[in-house]
Amino acid sequence: GSHHRAGAARLFHAGVAGSVLRHARTNLLIAPDTIARSTVPRIQRVLVPVDRVDGAAHTVAVACSLVAGGGDVDILHVVDGDDAASHVEGDALARAMTSLTPKHAGADGIRVTTSTVDAPSVARAICANALSKGADVICMRARARRRGAALLGSVLDDVLRKSTVPVVVVRDEE
Repeated sequence: GSHHRAGAARLFHAGVAGSVLRHARTNLLIAPDTIARSTVPRIQRVLVPVDRVDGAAHTVAVACSLVAGGGDVDILHVVDGDDAASHVEGDALARAMTSLTPKHAGADGIRVTTSTVDAPSVARAICANALSKGADVICMRARARRRGAALLGSVLDDVLRKSTVPVVVVRDEE
């Protein structure tokens, strides 16, 4: 935890959680304090934000494994409302997102949907979308960095800090 630090002190003293996040060699689930300590809910709905199709199939596959008994996986792309190029790219991505669905998903009772939303803040849009869709978890990709360490992008970092929904961090396949 943050040992009750606030502001800049929290950034410079990330503690055990920050160290684990930086050096983990596997996927991580970051659960906020709002999750009841005595219950482990069944995951029925997962939100998967993607910024591009390359490398996203592994993240979608992990999300589908979280709802293996049947459930919903919502693939989301957030477009910056002021960037016309992002709209064209976003439309192409929306069409390509359907190819990310694992072949076994339908047979396993997993429903995969895709959506694109306009928003000035990608992280806020992801958090708001997770709440509005009733997501049990958000499943996001951390890009691989040299020597196997995961790189936390600014959007992932913002979502980890702002989300009241647990976040599964998926490392790139190596």
